[in-house]
Amino acid sequence: MLISIYASRFTNDPHYLDLDTNHNNLFLHALSYIDNSLFPKTRDLKIKLLSKYNIEIDNISNFAITYNLLSNKNYINMFAENKESLILNIQNIINVQSFDTKFKKVFILENPSILIEIMANKIDVGVIIADGFPNASVHLLIEKLIESNNKLYYNGDFDPEGLLIAQKLKDRYGDNLILFGYDADSYYENLSVKEISDQRLSKLAKVKEKDLLEIRKLLYQNKKGSYQENNRDKLIISIKKIISYK
Repeated sequence: MLISIYASRFTNDPHYLDLDTNHNNLFLHALSYIDNSLFPKTRDLKIKLLSKYNIEIDNISNFAITYNLLSNKNYINMFAENKESLILNIQNIINVQSFDTKFKKVFILENPSILIEIMANKIDVGVIIADGFPNASVHLLIEKLIESNNKLYYNGDFDPEGLLIAQKLKDRYGDNLILFGYDADSYYENLSVKEISDQRLSKLAKVKEKDLLEIRKLLYQNKKGSYQENNRDKLIISIKKIISYK
């Protein structure tokens, strides 16, 4: 929902929650408290937090980075044919009847750097970059891909927030989504030197999915994360193996 409509519904004033107003700051403090996160100080972080709760500043700011997706729209297929990434905002996605992939497999990844590696290795696979917590555009894309009988594969960062994203995606999409690459070897190969605070580690209490339990245990033990950008080579190998299975 657009924030202007949301504000109008409760206050009859579409500008009541405009960014950088006192009312909006109070609203964001409340959302930060619910989210157990720091107050967002930049415009981008504010938009991301609102988007996490399906409240949008506009239809342009909410978007997804995609690669090699097919649809009933010729321009999207042209980007796939030319092997170029494509940013789709939520209005673009709403106006597309269906999305599909060549092999009925689409990889949802947390960080754009992995897409760069996929493109460099010329891997013919559909990709969505969630860029942190998936926003409404990402979820809408996922739902349309599931309607076209695509199987989803997700991998993200090995830290409390990353595991929580994976847990929520698994809760929402069930058997349609497979978590891959969550193993001890991948964790230890790219261990961060920065220690994770107990406050952040407390988020792991919500992680219950069996495929995430090994990494959750290692995070509790070591209090250090491991990040997707540093695991590029192994992820590329895993993706190639997955798409080789017909």
